[in-house]
Amino acid sequence: MEKRERKFLFYFFIPLQIILFIGLVIFFPIAIKFNLLDPYPVRLEKRGDDKYKKGNIEKALILYEKAFAIDSSKTLIFDKYLDCYLEKHDSLNTYNFIKEAVQSGKYCNHISIYFLTNFALTNFDTTELINIYNIAIDHNINDPSYFFKRSKIYFDKKNYDLALNDINAYFEKTEYAFLDEYLLRARIRIQHNDYEGAISDLKIVLERGFDDPEILLLMGNVYHRLDMFEEACEIWSKGLFKCSSFNDIAVELFYNIQLNCNIKSYRDEKNN
Repeated sequence: MEKRERKFLFYFFIPLQIILFIGLVIFFPIAIKFNLLDPYPVRLEKRGDDKYKKGNIEKALILYEKAFAIDSSKTLIFDKYLDCYLEKHDSLNTYNFIKEAVQSGKYCNHISIYFLTNFALTNFDTTELINIYNIAIDHNINDPSYFFKRSKIYFDKKNYDLALNDINAYFEKTEYAFLDEYLLRARIRIQHNDYEGAISDLKIVLERGFDDPEILLLMGNVYHRLDMFEEACEIWSKGLFKCSSFNDIAVELFYNIQLNCNIKSYRDEKNN
């Protein structure tokens, strides 16, 4: 009985192993050629690469979309998918695709936000622009730059309360503010009648060498609102001296200096 079993095993398994070996020899090169050993998303991606190289953008886009839907963690697929949209010059679908990816939180980076905000700026109203910055802040709560950019939009829309909240959030999250940020906070503080705070910000701007006539005009105006006429006149005079031509800023500076002198003279006479 044992001999029969051994013969059976010999005549059955040995040929079977030979057949399997031959099958592997034939199948393995085919599997390599057609990426059959790769995970399914990778196979889709490679097929998409092949279609893209051949100029078949539509089919490549479909394959990348399927791969991205299965495994959205692969940034390379995201980039290739985006390249297809850009190749088609399909800006709106590109925008919607990037926005959806950004909302997921996986691709909420400065490059994606930069594309979205630039597209929204030229194709939508500021409501959509604010929406993009809302998404950016939700996923990058510690990034101060988005608070500053949203603050500028609120300021332009004359929503000074929200503008103040955002610019304050910006300064809370950074120790390295630039001149634009100080200048924006000064303008917002003026709208809230916080003239001392505005002067403090404008002094920082001037100390860093940004003594543009327009800034000096603004600072003089704030001093004037504080009834600090001598300081206002001094700042306006500096601004007028820096004007390279007799433009609108120069005219306003000159008018303010004359007006300030008249007010000061009138008050001095009255007090005497």
